[in-house]
Amino acid sequence: MLDYLISQKAIVQTNGRWTLQYDLQRSTFDIPESLRQMIRTQMERLSREDQRILAAASVAGVEFTAAAVAAGVTQEIIHTEEQCEDLVRRAYFLQAQGAAEWPDGTVTARYRFIHNLYRDALYESVPAGKRAYLHRRVGMCLEQGYGSQAREIAAELAVHFERGHDYSKAVQYLQQAAKNAIRR
Repeated sequence: MLDYLISQKAIVQTNGRWTLQYDLQRSTFDIPESLRQMIRTQMERLSREDQRILAAASVAGVEFTAAAVAAGVTQEIIHTEEQCEDLVRRAYFLQAQGAAEWPDGTVTARYRFIHNLYRDALYESVPAGKRAYLHRRVGMCLEQGYGSQAREIAAELAVHFERGHDYSKAVQYLQQAAKNAIRR
């Protein structure tokens, strides 16, 4: 990986010192093909059901709730939590992050990807149409769970609806996110 970062000029040596040239604020960067292949190989070892969960989780974000993933795969939250917990126990891709309670009373487990590279590689492997569908489903789930308080997560909702090709909702939440930013 270090050789790859050097070849991409993300790390450069100047006057005998190595410096980072990569913008850490960017959410992704090109993943070396060897690393992509390793992640694909790990995915192929998993059941179809686990693969579906991880695909939906990659769309939900680096950190996500089982409720959002359950909405993407259209199954009960409890079943999704069990699958995620199994992946955590086996140290496949995910870490447990406690629980979340949404304004509508939904209580759900939170998870995060062990590393952004896993999430990015999984996200890139989801076909475009399915990715848009999952973004819409996750956005609708969050919107419903937050109800009248959805404006608090307007930026997140705007991303899901924009990537889900629901542009009218994306614009609505982008405007709310702008209002939130001005207020802050």
